[in-house]
Amino acid sequence: HILSCQTGESFWAQEFNYAYLRNAPLMPEPLTVGLVAESLGDVGAAAGAIQAGSAMYLLKKLGPAHQETKRILIYGCADAGQIGACVVTGGK
Repeated sequence: HILSCQTGESFWAQEFNYAYLRNAPLMPEPLTVGLVAESLGDVGAAAGAIQAGSAMYLLKKLGPAHQETKRILIYGCADAGQIGACVVTGGK
Protein backbone atom coordinates (compact mmCIF):
# COMPACT_ATOMS: atom_id res chain seq x y z
CA HIS A 1 0.00 0.00 0.00
CA ILE A 2 1.07 3.56 -0.66
CA LEU A 3 -0.47 6.59 1.00
CA SER A 4 0.22 9.91 -0.64
CA CYS A 5 -0.52 13.57 0.05
CA GLN A 6 -0.94 14.27 -3.67
CA THR A 7 -4.01 16.28 -4.54
CA GLY A 8 -4.67 14.95 -8.03
CA GLU A 9 -2.87 17.43 -10.28
CA SER A 10 -1.26 15.77 -13.29
CA PHE A 11 2.31 16.76 -12.37
CA TRP A 12 2.02 14.80 -9.08
CA ALA A 13 0.84 11.73 -11.00
CA GLN A 14 3.77 12.03 -13.39
CA GLU A 15 6.17 12.32 -10.45
CA PHE A 16 4.71 9.16 -8.90
CA ASN A 17 4.92 7.27 -12.20
CA TYR A 18 8.63 8.09 -12.51
CA ALA A 19 9.27 7.05 -8.91
CA TYR A 20 7.37 3.81 -9.44
CA LEU A 21 9.29 2.94 -12.60
CA ARG A 22 12.64 3.63 -10.88
CA ASN A 23 11.68 1.55 -7.83
CA ALA A 24 9.35 -1.16 -9.17
CA PRO A 25 10.94 -3.97 -7.09
CA LEU A 26 10.09 -2.03 -3.92
CA MET A 27 6.43 -1.70 -4.96
CA PRO A 28 5.20 -5.16 -5.96
CA GLU A 29 1.83 -5.68 -7.58
CA PRO A 30 -0.99 -5.55 -6.70
CA LEU A 31 -0.19 -1.99 -5.74
CA THR A 32 -2.84 0.08 -4.03
CA VAL A 33 -2.48 3.84 -3.70
CA GLY A 34 -4.56 6.02 -1.43
CA LEU A 35 -4.72 9.80 -1.61
CA VAL A 36 -5.69 11.80 1.45
CA ALA A 37 -7.26 14.36 -0.89
CA GLU A 38 -9.78 11.79 -2.19
CA SER A 39 -11.71 11.95 1.06
CA LEU A 40 -10.52 15.07 2.89
CA GLY A 41 -9.36 17.47 0.20
CA ASP A 42 -6.03 19.31 0.44
CA VAL A 43 -5.08 19.06 4.13
CA GLY A 44 -1.69 20.73 3.74
CA ALA A 45 0.83 20.12 6.52
CA ALA A 46 -1.53 17.76 8.34
CA ALA A 47 -1.23 15.17 5.53
CA GLY A 48 1.64 13.27 7.16
CA ALA A 49 -0.13 12.82 10.49
CA ILE A 50 -3.40 11.85 8.80
CA GLN A 51 -1.59 9.32 6.61
CA ALA A 52 0.23 7.82 9.62
CA GLY A 53 -3.11 7.28 11.36
CA SER A 54 -4.58 5.83 8.16
CA ALA A 55 -1.64 3.43 7.84
CA MET A 56 -2.08 2.12 11.38
CA TYR A 57 -5.80 1.72 10.81
CA LEU A 58 -5.20 -0.10 7.52
CA LEU A 59 -2.72 -2.52 9.10
CA LYS A 60 -5.16 -3.30 11.90
CA LYS A 61 -8.11 -3.64 9.52
CA LEU A 62 -6.26 -6.04 7.21
CA GLY A 63 -5.09 -8.11 10.15
CA PRO A 64 -3.39 -11.51 10.05
CA ALA A 65 -5.44 -12.71 7.06
CA HIS A 66 -3.32 -10.47 4.82
CA GLN A 67 0.22 -11.33 5.83
CA GLU A 68 1.54 -10.19 2.44
CA THR A 69 0.59 -6.62 3.42
CA LYS A 70 3.31 -5.83 5.92
CA ARG A 71 4.49 -2.43 4.68
CA ILE A 72 2.79 0.83 3.90
CA LEU A 73 4.74 3.67 2.31
CA ILE A 74 3.69 7.15 3.38
CA TYR A 75 5.09 10.00 1.36
CA GLY A 76 4.51 13.58 0.49
CA CYS A 77 6.18 16.50 -1.18
CA ALA A 78 5.74 20.24 -1.04
CA ASP A 79 5.37 22.67 -3.92
CA ALA A 80 8.80 24.06 -3.02
CA GLY A 81 10.47 20.66 -3.44
CA GLN A 82 10.76 19.27 0.08
CA ILE A 83 10.09 15.52 0.27
CA GLY A 84 9.32 13.27 3.21
CA ALA A 85 8.57 9.58 3.47
CA CYS A 86 8.38 6.73 5.96
CA VAL A 87 7.43 3.07 5.95
CA VAL A 88 4.97 1.72 8.51
CA THR A 89 5.21 -2.01 9.09
CA GLY A 90 2.79 -4.37 10.75
CA GLY A 91 3.70 -7.39 12.80
CA LYS A 92 2.17 -10.82 12.66
